[in-house]
Amino acid sequence: MNKLDYQKAAERTCPPLDTPAMDHTHMIMGILDEWYETKDEISNMESTGPDAKENIIKELGDVFWYVANYCRMFKIDFTNGRDIGMAYDTIAVKLIGIHKKELAYGKDVVWEEVNYLMQGILYWLDLTCELLDVNQSDVFERNIKKVTARFPEKFDANLAINKDESNE
Repeated sequence: MNKLDYQKAAERTCPPLDTPAMDHTHMIMGILDEWYETKDEISNMESTGPDAKENIIKELGDVFWYVANYCRMFKIDFTNGRDIGMAYDTIAVKLIGIHKKELAYGKDVVWEEVNYLMQGILYWLDLTCELLDVNQSDVFERNIKKVTARFPEKFDANLAINKDESNE
């Protein structure tokens, strides 16, 4: 599965919230939260043993799900990552600041800045997959399989809160 096919498939399970600002904030919070879960799995690779790579693939899928939907919302090229000279965490925190001001103060988002920062996020995700020898297509396919099992029709908040991971 390529990035554009994945992005389209990920959209099916993206819940619309009350306002665009809430949607944006939800996505960027997920981008940082899931990245930290991925970093935890990478940090624990030696102690986790044979399940380590599988856990990393699951977490990377969750990060990509948020990134794909965020890029779709803002019509950002999901395939265009590049090194912008900042760490992933720094980029994500800058994006959180942008959307905090949008949500809390009604400040307009400067889309050129968001596009630039997202190129950096995509670069780090691409690099992480490359360094860990993880096939992105595999990450995408497993993630879509998981969210489709969890949400057979469409996103459902009750199923998200009370998820049954044994079916995934």
